[in-house]
Amino acid sequence: MSIAKNEDYSREKIDKQLENAGWECIDDTTKNTGYSTKYIIKNNHKPDYTLLIDGIPIAYVEAKKPSINASSTKSQLETYSKNTKKNKYSPDYKDFGVKYLYGANDSNIVFYDFTNKSPRSRELTKYHTKDDLLKMNDIDYEKAFEYLNNNPAKSINSKLWEHQAKCSDNIFEFFEKGQISTYANMTTGSGKTTMSKITAHRFLQAELGQKVLYIPNKKNLSTQAYKSYKNFSPDNSNTIMNDLYDIQNLIKNEKDYKQADIVITTGHKIYTMMNKDNINFSLKEFDLIIYDESHAYIFNNKKMGRLFTEFDSYNIGLTATPTQSTRKLFDFNEAYEYTYEDGVKDGHLVPFNAQRIETNITMNGLETDDGKIYNSDEIGRNIHNRETNRVIGNEIREHIEKEQNKNIENEHILIFACNDDHASRITEDLQRYVFSDKRDDFIHKATYESRYPQQSIDLFKDSNKKPNILVTVGMVKEGVDIPHLEHIVMMRPVKSPVAYNQMIGRGTRTFKNKKQFTIYDCVGIIDYYDEKGYGPFNTKNYESNIQGSNIQKSNTNIEPKIVQKEDEVILSETIFRLESGKELNKKQFKENYINVLNSIEKDIKWMEHSSKNIKELENKISSKILEQDNYLEKIFIKQAFDEYKEEMKYIDFIYKILYNLDLNKNKRINYAVTKLQEEYNIPTNDNLIRILKNDECIENLEKSDFQEYPLAHFGWSGVKKRTNNKPNEFIKKYNKLQLRYIIQQK
Repeated sequence: MSIAKNEDYSREKIDKQLENAGWECIDDTTKNTGYSTKYIIKNNHKPDYTLLIDGIPIAYVEAKKPSINASSTKSQLETYSKNTKKNKYSPDYKDFGVKYLYGANDSNIVFYDFTNKSPRSRELTKYHTKDDLLKMNDIDYEKAFEYLNNNPAKSINSKLWEHQAKCSDNIFEFFEKGQISTYANMTTGSGKTTMSKITAHRFLQAELGQKVLYIPNKKNLSTQAYKSYKNFSPDNSNTIMNDLYDIQNLIKNEKDYKQADIVITTGHKIYTMMNKDNINFSLKEFDLIIYDESHAYIFNNKKMGRLFTEFDSYNIGLTATPTQSTRKLFDFNEAYEYTYEDGVKDGHLVPFNAQRIETNITMNGLETDDGKIYNSDEIGRNIHNRETNRVIGNEIREHIEKEQNKNIENEHILIFACNDDHASRITEDLQRYVFSDKRDDFIHKATYESRYPQQSIDLFKDSNKKPNILVTVGMVKEGVDIPHLEHIVMMRPVKSPVAYNQMIGRGTRTFKNKKQFTIYDCVGIIDYYDEKGYGPFNTKNYESNIQGSNIQKSNTNIEPKIVQKEDEVILSETIFRLESGKELNKKQFKENYINVLNSIEKDIKWMEHSSKNIKELENKISSKILEQDNYLEKIFIKQAFDEYKEEMKYIDFIYKILYNLDLNKNKRINYAVTKLQEEYNIPTNDNLIRILKNDECIENLEKSDFQEYPLAHFGWSGVKKRTNNKPNEFIKKYNKLQLRYIIQQK
């Protein structure tokens, strides 16, 4: 027998939901806190449910039968509110007597808050508790947003990067407009966590809420974030967040969330707590939830998706790789976009180039002795060829040591393998065939199947410790900072462009003298995703899983075969990238650079006359070149041009390419010193002349140079004596004459 789904059917559901939120029916009782279905207001109106605290109405619920949309109740609820006498819970504006209103049927609840500048109407999965409503009632939204507008992020912490400060400010602009969800699209290494910390601080200081929940993607990142939050100084003083707030990481005691101001734990932990009988989260348990790595799949599946419906909170997503699903999750409210190219341009991140490595087998597959044929997609997944690992390893080592002229002992290399078995084979083959001259601790494997993977990762994160090479599958693809990393090897054709961009994002951070990082593409992944429109650091339009012949999953029922078939590198070429994302081979990159030099030739002529010395001229020209394209860094120019010798100054290389001049420091200085000898009548055998013409001579002379070796021997007084008491003029002419030499040579 079917049950008639009328309004009474909905009321049965609502009764139970209200009781679950702590509201008991007080009809026909002497109690004055609970819900009543008999409460009558002005003009004989009777809401379906009136929520009362000490006999004072604080909220109304209007019930509808299942076939009527819950949102259709708004006008009726407004009528009830306007016919309610003002009380201590009433909004301060207009003529509303009750500000918290719910429209509901059997399956949906729509909530309206008529407080000025409060969050817009929204769907809920349950009702607020009495404490929830009292907590919201205490929030002065107008005062909070006035504080935030008068105290922008940069005024609180002047050391914030401009994009961090602007993102934090924009988040609160969305909130002030009534939005409850927004996300920050900030590239890897651009300081998302720091932005979240200043935002959490401002949220609590403005009293928009009392409790913040920060959700990292992984357990180890939870500990990392906990330490980071505790030790952060919001205003660059000696006061840190730990002095201002009770900050708890729920790894040790999950009940610590009750007294904390800031809670840090994983989404999985919160989900587990939701399902425990002894823990009952209310809707307003957390006032602000910050979802780190919010692109991650856990927030899009049915279980973890409850995080977005369990709490009535403001929501902030942090991601370097937003997809369409991510954007939808946060109502398409992008607070700020800070791209990888922005980071490189601002000097917060380093540019990259790529080395495309193809072998006969990775391109054409192989045939085993028993006649079975494996195509190129199966290499590394369903079959391992040791010779392929050897030739790729040798090619990478040779590129680092010969092309980049680096000591392999000082470099760190991160290799992404297809699976644990593939990672084991790569580790073993590199140790045996490529780095046999190194100790065993030179290479580690870190996968979920490894014995102590986190220990290996922690060692790898230290630039002064071994291993120098870490082979992994996915453990290091996000949330792990390795600033000194300059080499990323892709031997895994990943299925997701999000994962791909997270992987290569490990190399973007700046570190000491680091100028670039290199991606070694051994599986054709860059070309593949470029063709799909999801090139490096670009996932915004990605919606569903990309399918393709190059990104198939291995058959887990088949144990990978290990063979040793002859293989050879058939292509190893450097891929140069422009700021636009366009990729060029070596010849194309050189042509592009020469075209840029020709386009700024008139500017160079002006710079020659306006510069004080060679160093200033070089800096001006270099800056002008980078204005044309931020990827025209000296380090990439040196890789592209054989003419750019190791000992050559950049200024001399520029004039060689532009004017075919053979310039060097000694020629310029000899010219300048000879002219000054004549002008100041200084003997050729004078020690000052001899030192200035020495191979270790100073090109850009300053007064302070006469206080240090080798010119300290003369001191300022000695220079004055030799220059007719005009040492400053001597220095100025010394520098200018070198510039004149360049102009004359043209």
